[in-house]
Amino acid sequence: MYNLTINGQRVTNLRLSPANIFKIFTRVSSPTGTIRALAADNPGLHLPDQSIVPVVRSDGSGTSYELSAWMINQDPSLWSAYCAKAGRPSNACGATVVLPDHRQHDRQNGDLGVAS
Repeated sequence: MYNLTINGQRVTNLRLSPANIFKIFTRVSSPTGTIRALAADNPGLHLPDQSIVPVVRSDGSGTSYELSAWMINQDPSLWSAYCAKAGRPSNACGATVVLPDHRQHDRQNGDLGVAS
């Protein structure tokens, strides 16, 4: 889910590569800090130079678990670097219902908090 408006028009067809999804949520290895960094995934779309603010659950959720399991599968070494950045030892940072916190996320309680 995302919320992006360009020139008053809501964007409903944004594409995100697995590498950019990983970078958005972890901010490890060439952080994707602005929407414009997604241009290669979205040719022809004139993306604004706005910050990306990932919103995640502050409480446990199965969706967070699935996202973390997917990220581990995508690149275990980047996941370990993310865990280390969040102050968690890599041997204690497998798939989790609460994403490790390194103050790069807006944390909201429940799915309604995240959606709003």
